[in-house]
Amino acid sequence: MDEAGVSGQVLIQVILSPFDNSYEAWSHIIKSIESHDYLEIGRTRVRAMKRGPVTIDSERTKNILPLSSRTLSLKQSKEDEFRFETIPALDDAYSAVDNSNVRKWYADTEETTSFIKLLRLSQMLLSAHLNRSTVKSGGGNYSDPEFIITEALKDSLDILENYVDEDSSKEELAEHCNKLEAYVEGRLSEFNTGFHSETETNPNITLGLDEIFFDHFIRVPDPEQINPKDYKFQSTRDDVLDLQRKVMHNAIKSLFALTRPGHKGV
Repeated sequence: MDEAGVSGQVLIQVILSPFDNSYEAWSHIIKSIESHDYLEIGRTRVRAMKRGPVTIDSERTKNILPLSSRTLSLKQSKEDEFRFETIPALDDAYSAVDNSNVRKWYADTEETTSFIKLLRLSQMLLSAHLNRSTVKSGGGNYSDPEFIITEALKDSLDILENYVDEDSSKEELAEHCNKLEAYVEGRLSEFNTGFHSETETNPNITLGLDEIFFDHFIRVPDPEQINPKDYKFQSTRDDVLDLQRKVMHNAIKSLFALTRPGHKGV
């Protein structure tokens, strides 16, 4: 893989502020995301009294901003209006950036949907890359896993924090949401093509924000946990089951795996 990375994305070795944290720190952040409560979209008192429904889905997004560990209160106030409020991170929460800023603001359906989707995608990709972290060569102090992300993900993490702090516009939010979605879809397209070439089976995997997609493609399940039927194998005979599981395991592992870029820094 060259420095341009897969699907034209520049790769970032995470070593400079605010991305100067060790693998252990990033592991802590990502595990905190995975164990966090889901973002729930409520209703303001007035909308609840009028029996107005919540009209969008939270897409199984975790209620935590990755870099600041702040959480959100999100309520629908009108048919096309949502009220956001940031909540400071807990004192013992690990943060890569300032986590004390609080703000209230309103957004329409399109803007709110872009924010939720970008937050969910960013959380998923952080987990995906951590689950596939590589190990430095040389042993000793250099044997710790490296945490490498794409430029699209790094920018998305920044935009999420900037948007919440009113330093980025809804247009920038939508732009980076589209970029990150395109990156993931590009990886999936390469996955489908490569898998079909090797196995003559086209899994035709498409992006999903649900837990099934997360369990099947963001995590890397052990071979014995893999059910080939879940990945659209045409045949699952007992005599090829173990082979199919190993092939699928390796394919899933390579899906979001990144190799060390040829440069250091962001």
